[in-house]
Amino acid sequence: MKKAVIGLVGIAVLFTAAAIGLAQIKKGLGDGSQSERYKLFGKSDGIHGILDHKIPELRMLGLTEEQKAKVREIITESKRRISPLVESLRANRENLRKLAFTGSFDEKTVSEIASQSGQIISQIIVERERAKSQIYEILTEEQKIKLAEFRAKREEKRKALLSPAENSQQ
Repeated sequence: MKKAVIGLVGIAVLFTAAAIGLAQIKKGLGDGSQSERYKLFGKSDGIHGILDHKIPELRMLGLTEEQKAKVREIITESKRRISPLVESLRANRENLRKLAFTGSFDEKTVSEIASQSGQIISQIIVERERAKSQIYEILTEEQKIKLAEFRAKREEKRKALLSPAENSQQ
């Protein structure tokens, strides 16, 4: 009996320590956003942070300061347009979570929320592709060629990783 009590106390202490440790990690990450994580790991939200996170291949193109400024403008504007869409998507996700635990399944409501989410995702995709297109327009011909070569190499690597059995048969 005494061993069981000591064991339970030990487990309780262990779980308490783990909970405190996780709380400290979360506190260290601020609100948990990507920009907070970048700051934690020494990355900034400057042009390199944007390029590394959003469009990593742009960094290797050697953009001029003018191009970097335009990329910042494009991405900032795109974020401004996407932000309310992402919030709507989060609200839909939360509504679905609430519906899942009501005790009764309402297919009509779930379908409506799923349809709204699909439309929102479609709008986000359109906005992201618009931003990519605008960024592509500011590249020089040499940068466009370099980007195409980089993407072709990346696609070859991706295919090699996805289908190793096909490569070994040839």
